[in-house]
Amino acid sequence: MIRAVALVIAAWATLGSINPDAAGIERLRQHDIAATLTQNPDQLVALWDDDATLLGEGEAPVVGRTALRAVYAAGGTRCLAYTPHFESLVIEGTVAHEWGRFEATFQGAHDSAASVLHGRFLRVMKKQRDGSWRYSRIMWQEDKT
Repeated sequence: MIRAVALVIAAWATLGSINPDAAGIERLRQHDIAATLTQNPDQLVALWDDDATLLGEGEAPVVGRTALRAVYAAGGTRCLAYTPHFESLVIEGTVAHEWGRFEATFQGAHDSAASVLHGRFLRVMKKQRDGSWRYSRIMWQEDKT
């Protein structure tokens, strides 16, 4: 029994070391959660590749890091909670894509009550020269079901 547990732990450790890209994407996800909660425009823009494109429901496409920063700086809401749920991740060389769902709780600058948004997303990521990952495209919409 002890040997079986040791083999499982060794196999898990080996898989983690074989796929550094999955670990890099997980770091990007964690930075995304932290930046979303702070709503800091600089932290949010740092998540994106130079050819960034955000496609939000009912909004014009936001193209480029400068445009993204302007959108983030305009803000107007506070993020009280943000929880993404990942359904699929595919890594193909220097490009990866994932989709999932999220819940976010926001409060407007002049609102006393918070509102909860349930949504879904499709994200494309690019591997950077330093081995880190950044978002290239994100599309999201409200999940009304």
